Amino acid sequence: MIICPSCNKNLEKDVKECPFCGLILEKWEKRQASSSGRVDASMLIYSSSVRGVSKKKCYRIYSDRVELDCPRFFRKTFVIHALEIIDIWASGGTTLKDVSRLGGIFSAWRCLKLDMVDAFKHVVIKSRRAGYFKSFAFVPEKPDEFVDVVKKKLLSFSDNEMTH
Repeated sequence: MIICPSCNKNLEKDVKECPFCGLILEKWEKRQASSSGRVDASMLIYSSSVRGVSKKKCYRIYSDRVELDCPRFFRKTFVIHALEIIDIWASGGTTLKDVSRLGGIFSAWRCLKLDMVDAFKHVVIKSRRAGYFKSFAFVPEKPDEFVDVVKKKLLSFSDNEMTH
């Protein structure tokens, strides 16, 4: 699956034109390649497909950030940059197991549960993000794979950024 750069909808890999907004993907890719001689810093690395448990939410990993869609309640996308991620882990069962890892009961109150995380294996991201919510718990399609991709790609990005 790929994401349409214009409307952010999930598309099949072999689609040439977005059925939602009409963007011709091949022309967009050529324009992006010709407009900048370098690789875009925000390339999409991984996208978790929309399914019943995640209630029409999509979770995407870019080369410099993680985006968590929350269209139903907040009508926004939470963006967590690579430099803001303190820890990420996959956890099974209730989020009560995550309380000590989040830093105690008062820190756990500031964890936003985006899906039915108490019933399914889920991912928790602890961040130093500004705002009320410092941690996010959500259920991607494959939690272990999601965590591995973030640890390999994003955390290596943040290490490189800190050294420069």
